[in-house]
Amino acid sequence: MADDMHQTILDIVESGSVVFTNHAKERMGMRGYTTQDVLKILQEGLVKSVTEEETGRYRCEISGMDINGDPGAVIVLAIGRSRIVVITVLGGV
Repeated sequence: MADDMHQTILDIVESGSVVFTNHAKERMGMRGYTTQDVLKILQEGLVKSVTEEETGRYRCEISGMDINGDPGAVIVLAIGRSRIVVITVLGGV
């Protein structure tokens, strides 16, 4: 499941829609993350967990390195195969 979700996330980042919640934007500001940091983690990180929320919606935690090489994680809700909602960003994970 994690491998399939990773490919789905890559496809969405490349040609779908990535939306940031206000909460995620606040946490990004607090932790010094940019949109580019989050996208790098989504593209190059590892899917640590996947939970089905509703049909076609999956909550995922992706861990990886930001553009400065620091560890971090992103929690997203993948909606179908065309949209990701970034729920929050965790630093130092």
